Amino acid sequence: MPSKEKYSVLPGQTPVRLASTEGGHTIIIGETPRQIPEQFEREAVANGCFSESMLAGLQTRLQGPIGGKDDEGGDEGDGERFEKIRAAAIEIINAGNPTDLTGGKPKVDILSAKVGFEVTGAERDAACV
Repeated sequence: MPSKEKYSVLPGQTPVRLASTEGGHTIIIGETPRQIPEQFEREAVANGCFSESMLAGLQTRLQGPIGGKDDEGGDEGDGERFEKIRAAAIEIINAGNPTDLTGGKPKVDILSAKVGFEVTGAERDAACV
C-alpha cells in the first residue's frame, strides 16, 4: 500500500536507494517527491529522506526560534543553530553507524560532538522529524 505522503531528499542530496527483502522491491528516492510503499517509510527517514509535511515543518522551524546558545555562550541565530543540528543529524544518519543512533536518530552526545555545542534531546528530536 502506498504511503499517504510523498518523500524526497533535500536539493543537492544524493538520491537514496531502498530495498526490501520481502517481495524484492527496490526504490530510489530523489529530489522529486514521490509516494513509496508504507514498508519503506521508516527506512526512508532513517536514510535522510523527508516527507512533504516534514519539509514544511522544517521550513517553519528554520524561520522561527527554537532557542539555544552557541558554543561561546552567546545567543546564536535560532534558525542557524537548527540548520547546523539538522545538517549534522543527516550526516550521522547517512553514515549508517548503528552505534551512533538510537531509535533511528543520532545519539545526543554524538550529535553534540559533531556540531561543537551542547544539543538537547528536544532539539535533536525537532531536527529529526
